[in-house]
Amino acid sequence: MAITGAILGPILTQDAASDLRNRVGDFGSTIERMIRACDQQVVELKKKPLDSVSQIVKPAENQRQALEQIQSVALDSAETLATNCPKKLPEGLAERFAILSHTLEAMATSLRVLRPTFTTFYGLLNDEQKARLVAMGISNNASGKEDVASKQNGSKDSVCQQWVVNLRSWPVRQIEEGTSLSDEQHAALYELTAAIYRAAGRLGTACIADDRFTPPGRLEARQDALEALHKGIDAIRPVFSQFESKLTDVQKAKLGRVVNVSTEITAVAH
Repeated sequence: MAITGAILGPILTQDAASDLRNRVGDFGSTIERMIRACDQQVVELKKKPLDSVSQIVKPAENQRQALEQIQSVALDSAETLATNCPKKLPEGLAERFAILSHTLEAMATSLRVLRPTFTTFYGLLNDEQKARLVAMGISNNASGKEDVASKQNGSKDSVCQQWVVNLRSWPVRQIEEGTSLSDEQHAALYELTAAIYRAAGRLGTACIADDRFTPPGRLEARQDALEALHKGIDAIRPVFSQFESKLTDVQKAKLGRVVNVSTEITAVAH
């Protein structure tokens, strides 16, 4: 697989995508899974399949140097990102939203730093080399890394689309049933739910564009999705704080049980 998903596949591996699909069920785990994606992105940034890419494009000397520059910047970005990937989470969901916001910003930044190197390398390739590289990515997708048709159709198999599903797992009915809300608290809950669904909608729009096959296009699409999710979480945070402020301590405790969050993150080996 490529240094990042921008060359041959998605930033997150298919195993990670499967983990997301299989574990959807409560919103607390959704937040944890989103944050765990930071560790997974570090792993992807550290992978170095330069030999495979070289065999496909048969680079000239200047192209080889550009490819090596991708490796160097990717490794630096991975190290920087690793320092921003949290290992534990606080008790409160508001604090977890804050950590998720910071994590998503760091993930997007790591790709933003990488994009110029991809643009330079791809720009040095001739049309035949570009075609071979794109075909290599499509071949990997068809063999199970990620299905191109599913991406074009907005399938939930896409990691980007899975994040949309995760946001929509907000348990509004369970909160209503388990916390005995007043009318004012109900109104605040509905405002929060609307903010979450608006964030999911904006992210869904970004996911539709996540069907680009060139290395620069793949990287840009993944960065766009992370930035859309980051903006969505930042929009949710003040509305959640307003809702939480209207709850009693007993209701807050019940809310915590409903969203069912853990305080530690199982790190991915870097």
